[in-house]
Amino acid sequence: MLLSYVFDGGMRPIAVGTIWRRLVSKVAMKGVGKDMTKYLNDFQFGVGVSGGAEAILHSVNRVLNLRHVDGSLTMLTVDFLNAFNLVDRSALLREVRLRCPSNSLWVEFLYAHTSRLYLGEGHIMSATGV
Repeated sequence: MLLSYVFDGGMRPIAVGTIWRRLVSKVAMKGVGKDMTKYLNDFQFGVGVSGGAEAILHSVNRVLNLRHVDGSLTMLTVDFLNAFNLVDRSALLREVRLRCPSNSLWVEFLYAHTSRLYLGEGHIMSATGV
């Protein structure tokens, strides 16, 4: 299934997998979730970290409130709106084979080949990103 939304006057696709794909993926991740949390350790706050994104937001707000008065702090915000479409699939597959071999066949099934995303009677091909 392919949904879309309007952003800056243009349409951006949002792919939504079938319920079976999502269910199998959730079950597969249950088996490696704890290992991935250990592996990623302090390098991420979103996956498997309860309240992780909120902790980042509160920390940044605290720093800004402490340092914004003298103008010595500069902050760069990055647009992650399209981040998942920029992921190099070959790098993803290589890391999954190395770090999560038990899930590698499933991830290869999902991302090793171009996918057809249906939109009404038409379709677009998905060749990059995840």
